[in-house]
Amino acid sequence: MNLVTDESILHIVFGCALLLAGRNIFWLFIMLAGFLIGAELAEIWFEGQPMWVIISVAITVGIISVVLSVIYQRVAFALGGFYAAGYLAIVLSAKLGIDPAPISAVLITGLIGSIIAWLLMDWTIIILSSLAGAAAIVNAIIASPATEAALFLALVITGVLVQWSMFKRREVL
Repeated sequence: MNLVTDESILHIVFGCALLLAGRNIFWLFIMLAGFLIGAELAEIWFEGQPMWVIISVAITVGIISVVLSVIYQRVAFALGGFYAAGYLAIVLSAKLGIDPAPISAVLITGLIGSIIAWLLMDWTIIILSSLAGAAAIVNAIIASPATEAALFLALVITGVLVQWSMFKRREVL
């Protein structure tokens, strides 16, 4: 039984990068989170369009995000918080059978993530990148809801622990 589809490989790779290095490679976190939410929103807003349109929108959002993160780092933390929390809202809505996710839920969740990221930058990015990475990986896996929930929780805990240990090690140096 194949649990991973061919289209899911990219989400798994991006999810692993977010999960394990979101805070330490901040620009990558911003780019990948921007790409993932750009792809999800493009699929909703441009339903029926060719895949290249959706990928183009996702890449554009990712590139704009990186440029903003280089120029305005604090704003980028807030943007990253918005993207990660918004993406999490989209994935959770789909898992709960609400498809597409209400735009108000994505915006409110994104705004909360943005505010938290602005105030508690390092920990917020560690937690949100772990959540977004775990969501991207679990979203790419075909399994029972109980297996998905257990995998999600295990991945989030692993991501937070790995990133926290890398962050603490960097503070000591």
